[in-house]
Amino acid sequence: MHNRTQPDGAAEVVAQDMKGGGAPNVAAALEAAGVLLEAGDLKSLYNKVIDVAAGLLDADCASVQMRVPEKPQLRLVAARGFTPEAAAFWERVDAGATSASSQALSRSERIVIPDVERDGRLAETEELRHMRLCGIRAVLSAPLLSSGGVPLGVLSAHWRHEYHPSRDTLLLMDALARHISRLIERAVLEEAQRATEAGLRVRVESLERLDREKNDFLAMLAHELRNPLAPIRNVGEVLAHVLHEEPVAHRSLAILRRQTHQLTRLVDDLLDISRIQQGRLTLKERPVEIGEILDQALETVQPLIREKRHHLTVERLKAPAFVLGDGMRLVQCIANLLQNAAKYTRPGGLIHVAAAESGTKVSIIVRDDGAGIAPALLPRIFEPFVQCEGTLKHARGGLGIGLAIVKRLVAMHGGSVEAASEGEGRGSTFAIHLWRIELTHTPGAPGSTAAGARGKCILVVDDHPDAADTMAAILAAEGHRVEVAYSGLSALAAAEQLRPDAILLDLDLPRISGYEVARRLRTQSDLRATRLIALSAQEGDQAAALAAGFDRYVRKPAAVRALESAIA
Repeated sequence: MHNRTQPDGAAEVVAQDMKGGGAPNVAAALEAAGVLLEAGDLKSLYNKVIDVAAGLLDADCASVQMRVPEKPQLRLVAARGFTPEAAAFWERVDAGATSASSQALSRSERIVIPDVERDGRLAETEELRHMRLCGIRAVLSAPLLSSGGVPLGVLSAHWRHEYHPSRDTLLLMDALARHISRLIERAVLEEAQRATEAGLRVRVESLERLDREKNDFLAMLAHELRNPLAPIRNVGEVLAHVLHEEPVAHRSLAILRRQTHQLTRLVDDLLDISRIQQGRLTLKERPVEIGEILDQALETVQPLIREKRHHLTVERLKAPAFVLGDGMRLVQCIANLLQNAAKYTRPGGLIHVAAAESGTKVSIIVRDDGAGIAPALLPRIFEPFVQCEGTLKHARGGLGIGLAIVKRLVAMHGGSVEAASEGEGRGSTFAIHLWRIELTHTPGAPGSTAAGARGKCILVVDDHPDAADTMAAILAAEGHRVEVAYSGLSALAAAEQLRPDAILLDLDLPRISGYEVARRLRTQSDLRATRLIALSAQEGDQAAALAAGFDRYVRKPAAVRALESAIA
C-alpha cells in the first residue's frame, strides 16, 4: 500500500503545474490532492476524483471513464450529475464515437467543447440528446495516460451553461489528469498485488489442507495394514514349525516369510513418513558406538546380499567413535542405504561400506556399482515418492519414501546425508554425516597419565565444536584431563560416566539449555560436589546463572586465567 502520510510530492506536482495561475485556487488544489491520496481502493478513488474535479473546476457534472482491456471502448466507472438514462447510455462508449471523451482517448489530448449546441459533430446525435437530458452545455475531457503514455481512460467535467475555460483552468485540468493517472496506476497495481496475495493464501491453505489429509490417510492406511500383519506372520511361523520336515513346503514358506517381511517394512515406512511429516516422531537419544550400529545394519541386509551374491567389503574405524542418537533409527538409516545398494545392483555386484572420521564428524559411506542415478533425478532423490524409470525396472518393492525417511531422521540427529552418482548404470554413493561425541580420553593426548594426576577431570560442554575443542586443548595443556560434549544430552551422559571435578557449561545450548542441564546435574547425588561453571557471551546472564545454581560464571571468550580461577 502507498504511504498516505508521504504523498511522494503529488500535491506539490499539482501546485507546480498551477504556479503563476489565477482563477483556480491553488490552496484548494493542494487540499484536493491530499483528499485523493486518502482514497483506498479503486472504487473509492474514482468517486473522490469526480467530487474533486467538480469542486476544483466549479463544474455541474463530472465523470471518469476507463478503457476496457482488449477492446476499443470506454466504461463509465463514476459519474456525478447524470440522469439514470444518461448514465446507462454512457456505460459503454466506443473509442471512435463523436463524444469528447472518445476523441480525448483516441487522440490522447485534451478536448474542449464550449457549447455542445453549436458543435457540428454532435448535431442530431444520441450523444447530444442525452446531454440535453442532463442539461449539459459545455464539456472538457482530458485523457488519463499511464507513465508510459498508454491511454488508461478519460476524466470529464461538464457545465450546464456555455463555458470557455481559461488557460489556468486548462492547466489545472491537465495537472489533475496526470495526478489521477499516477494514483490509478498505483491503485491498480496494489489491487493486483492484493488479489495475487489472496490467491496465493488460498492456494497455500488448500495445499496445507491436502497435505494434512494425505498424512492422515497414510497414517490410517499404515495402521489398518499393520493390523493383519501380525497374524499372517504368526501363521507363517506356525506352518514353518509344523511343516519343517516337508521339503516341498520349504520354498513356499521362505516366500511367505520374505514377502511378509517386505510388507512389514513398507507399512513401517508409511508410518514413519507420516509421523515425521506430522512432527510426531521422537528420538530416544543416548551415546551409541558407530561400529555397533553399522554391524546391526549389516546383519539386517545380509540375507539380501547373500541372495544377490554381492561382493561386500567393509572398512571400519580403528578406534570406537560415539554419536548421540537413537540407535534403532540410525540402524534403520544405514540399513536403508544398504538395502538400496543391494536391490539396485546387478547380481554379483560390488558394495563397499566405510566408516570414516573427519574432524568432529563421523560418516557412514555406502558405495555400489549398480543402477546409478540420472543427473536430472539426483537433486530430488531425497524427496518422498520419487523414483526413476531405471529404478522401477530393478524394483523389489518400495514406495519411494525410504530415502526421504533417511534424510529426515538424519536431520533430526543434527546430521546430513548426501548422494552422488556419475549417471545411470555407473553406481551410486550415499553418505551419512553425524556429529561425534567424546566419552573417553584418547591415550597419549596432552594431560593424560602423569599430567592428569596433577590436574582435575573437566568436562567442557559447548554446541560449537571449534569453541569446545580449543578450550579443551587449553585446559589439557595446563595439565587437566578434559572431555568434550557438544549437546546437553551428551553432557548428561558424559557427566554420569566421568563424574568430573568441574563442568564448563555453555548456557545457550540447543534443545536442552545449559540451565536445564545444570538443574538435572544437581539432582544427582554423586555429582553434587562437581563444580558447575557457566559460560556465556551475554553479559546479563551472570545473575541468572548464579541464581540457577552455578558456582561460577565466565564470560566468553574466556581467558586462561579466568578459566583456571573458576576451576580452582
